[in-house]
Amino acid sequence: MDYFSIGLNIFCLIAQGIMHVYFCASLTGKKQKAYHFAIYIFIFFILDWIASKFSFPWIIVIGIELLILYGVNRFILGNRPSASWVAAILANYISQFSFGLINSVEAVIFPRVTNTLLLYSMVTAATAVSLAISIACYTSVVKSISPEEIGHMTNMGCLLFPVLFFFTAELYVSASKDGV
Repeated sequence: MDYFSIGLNIFCLIAQGIMHVYFCASLTGKKQKAYHFAIYIFIFFILDWIASKFSFPWIIVIGIELLILYGVNRFILGNRPSASWVAAILANYISQFSFGLINSVEAVIFPRVTNTLLLYSMVTAATAVSLAISIACYTSVVKSISPEEIGHMTNMGCLLFPVLFFFTAELYVSASKDGV
């Protein structure tokens, strides 16, 4: 792994961590504090390091990430269990969706690029577009769902479809990355 890839990975982890916590806190009407971000990003980095060190399948990493985000929502932000699940699933799914969408475009275009400088520029632009898509989706969800609606959720059955859809989509993306 070159320095560019390491730097881009660090940037993406920090940006996603900030967006996840900010989105979850905004969605549930909780006030963000600097240590909320620090705790989640620290755990996020540990998960990324462990996953790369032991080559876990990405679907397992995403499941663990979902559990960590639930824990941050539930125990650090102080949300109810159902609100914590909704916020964690939406935050995780939106970022996975936006990066997956751009990765699909990358898979078609990038193998044809032979110039290293052009490739780095395109990867940087793709990352910026992915983050912009995430921010746009996060903003639209926060504007369309009030914190009161999330806070008063008591029926966990309403999460069955999004959870199944999320994991099915991730299994598909994982399988297609592995060439299956």
